[in-house]
Amino acid sequence: MWVERHNSIDLLTKQSRSSNGSNVFLNTVESNTSIQVLSLLCLACSRELVVLDDDQFLTSGKPLSRDELKKFSRQLLLLCIRLIQTNVSAQTNQFLSRAIKLLHQIHERDCRLHFCEPSHWLVLEVDPIATVNEFKERARQVNQANDLFPSQMVFHPEDNLTMDDDVVMGTSNTQNDRFVSQRFQKILTILRSLPFVVPFEARVKMFRILVDFNEQGGYYHNAITVRRDHLYDDAYDKLAAAPSETIKEQLSVRFLTTEGVDESGIGPGVVREFLQDVIREAFDPQKGLFVTTDQHVLYPNPNSLYLPHSLSHFEFIGRLIGKVLLEKQLVDIPLSRFFLNHVLCKPNSLSDLLSRDAEMHKNLMYILNCDPAEVESLYLFFSVSRDRFGVSQSIDLKPNGASIQVTAENRVEYVYQMAHYLLNVELRAQQLAFIKGLSDLVPIHWLRMFSPEELQMLISGTQQDINVDDLEQNVVYNGYTVDSPVIRYFWTTVREMTGVQRKQLLRFITSSDRAPLLGFAHLNPKICIHKSIGVDNNREWLPTSATCMHILKLPDYPNQQMTTQKILYAISQARGFQLT
Repeated sequence: MWVERHNSIDLLTKQSRSSNGSNVFLNTVESNTSIQVLSLLCLACSRELVVLDDDQFLTSGKPLSRDELKKFSRQLLLLCIRLIQTNVSAQTNQFLSRAIKLLHQIHERDCRLHFCEPSHWLVLEVDPIATVNEFKERARQVNQANDLFPSQMVFHPEDNLTMDDDVVMGTSNTQNDRFVSQRFQKILTILRSLPFVVPFEARVKMFRILVDFNEQGGYYHNAITVRRDHLYDDAYDKLAAAPSETIKEQLSVRFLTTEGVDESGIGPGVVREFLQDVIREAFDPQKGLFVTTDQHVLYPNPNSLYLPHSLSHFEFIGRLIGKVLLEKQLVDIPLSRFFLNHVLCKPNSLSDLLSRDAEMHKNLMYILNCDPAEVESLYLFFSVSRDRFGVSQSIDLKPNGASIQVTAENRVEYVYQMAHYLLNVELRAQQLAFIKGLSDLVPIHWLRMFSPEELQMLISGTQQDINVDDLEQNVVYNGYTVDSPVIRYFWTTVREMTGVQRKQLLRFITSSDRAPLLGFAHLNPKICIHKSIGVDNNREWLPTSATCMHILKLPDYPNQQMTTQKILYAISQARGFQLT
């Protein structure tokens, strides 16, 4: 088998460079036993990757060395794309199914370990600009968003892909087939099976085309009123039981101060602040619904099931995340990778346990690799003890597990049963409730174009500091010009700010402290710096903002010192809309 694997890699490399193009390449694959060898190699590598921990993967050279795996996966990727694009016969179905599954496994491992260059997964044959344009054209021709990107167009590694699915071979059964070009069928098939060959930015644009296409428009006229000091509870009472179509519409929110006084803000800016604050409170570990890991990422609290109506709360929180995705808003909520895998309907592996409990992962790997004679001395059984508010509860990992001791012979089963329980079983009810709420607003198959890391960016943006050059290039002015002295003072102040202060400034202007995912050129409306004239032309007034329109109202300060002083004070003290 190991001789055949090298021959398979050489075959892929040689044929991918064929001067006669893909037809000769595909004919060669179909006319001899090479496809069978490749298929078996994909199956063997896939099964090996399932049981390999990340550390073992990096050090063992199995199933292939890293250099071999990079070379093999690249050529395998090109082959799969060419098979999809040329409508080859069903003889290659089993191979294509196995190859796509293996490519997903390697790509997911690469997302964690970064052993491939970013360009490794991109394919020149898939033009991102043309793909987005085709998506836009298609959106103008269909009646429903699900006809634009049907749910059956999505593949993930758990699918038993037989290729008799019409979609995989480039056909479709949607009622608007008359609008579907062969090219668009291929785009959908690639997005379904190998979405990572399309650049992340292009997939974000396609996702937002779907969101815009499905937009309800108009205002929800039954405005909600929430108290600042009871924000989450009021939001839950008003929105948790509301129809999903109501949540999709634009909300109208009115804040009450802690004194019961109406705040003065109105419009989208208030709604953005409302969503930011209520989500921040919902995920706060002090509330008891979520907990944090040592890496400061969040996942559902195992004990949350004992809280009143907890599943209803998880469903509501899923709706909130769906709402910010529809609004193209970013929220700083770092979620655990294993939890994001569940959202995307992707399987978790032993390595994903690192994203929940690194210490448990370390202990399980020790059990897996220690001397066989030591295993029984650990005196472990196929059960797990959980603390439920001070009461110890024993849970069997398999029938009668509490009486089955872990031995050298069954330790592999024990390790994977324990990981399966922690990653897939213990939190299943909370995860399903969250997914139900999210899918009420955003179809999950739209999100499955993304990896867990990419979904995190779709929710929260990047961890990078705000790009001041990008911000400056995409600001417009009213009453000032780029050469106005106070504008020069302003940009000097922004460049001298800390990262935290820049986030405060952005929140002061837009009600969100997260930079747009695709850059400030995609912020709508653009930030406007407006000349503010105080009473009696008083130039010592604080700057104010109209967050609904992204307007910073900046007085014409006479010098750099006053400009910096007033801006820093305003952004550090602003709360709600009383300063606008």
